[in-house]
Amino acid sequence: MTAQAELLAKRITNVLSSPADLRSVYAPPSETAANKDIGFTTYVAFLRAINVAGHNLVAMADLRAMIADLGYTNVQSLLQSGNLVFSGRIQATAELEAVLEAEIDRRLGRRIDFVVRTAAEWSGIVAGNPFPTVADADPSHLLVYPLKSAPDAGAISALRNANRGPEEIECRGRELYVVYHAGVGASKLTIGIIEARLGTRTTGRNWNTVRKLADLAGEATSAADRARSRAHDRSARSQ
Repeated sequence: MTAQAELLAKRITNVLSSPADLRSVYAPPSETAANKDIGFTTYVAFLRAINVAGHNLVAMADLRAMIADLGYTNVQSLLQSGNLVFSGRIQATAELEAVLEAEIDRRLGRRIDFVVRTAAEWSGIVAGNPFPTVADADPSHLLVYPLKSAPDAGAISALRNANRGPEEIECRGRELYVVYHAGVGASKLTIGIIEARLGTRTTGRNWNTVRKLADLAGEATSAADRARSRAHDRSARSQ
């Protein structure tokens, strides 16, 4: 968690004491005529280091319920590694990360990092892949690491210098792309090294998962748009 996000999470935890409080401040308002002009979007969220080798266990059903309890819609999960897609009003992703981290800490008593991107950002990550040939031929060996914050040039150089293996590295903004030619399990370029050199928290997903999440986010966006359109039509007919 970045210092800014940690301060926000502490403020949320200290001031707000219940899910209802969190909903009232951060969750999407109901889709009525009064808020029809409020912007909505779809988010892709990742939990760091859960359900790994039987440790830090979190049920996906509990995560989906948590997101829904906060007022978000079209909530879906993918696999057991902590991948979520949901729709809600537009807000800064760092703010949303802090809200989710505070709520899971309140529910489970555990500090778990969230990394959040909008559906549009995630689509851009797919489109901006610097290793398209690997993505087509060997997608399980191409990982994307969404970062909590964008590293500077010095941090990226430090990571490159720390890489002693055959891995290929490309950092673009808040995303790190890594090709693990010899496999992830055998690599010395671990998430611990990545986080230490870049100075930020992250979690990795292979290209198969990246593409599936992009598809889910697109479907959720379409579903949210249809729901808002129906709500607006009903409101117009009632006036």
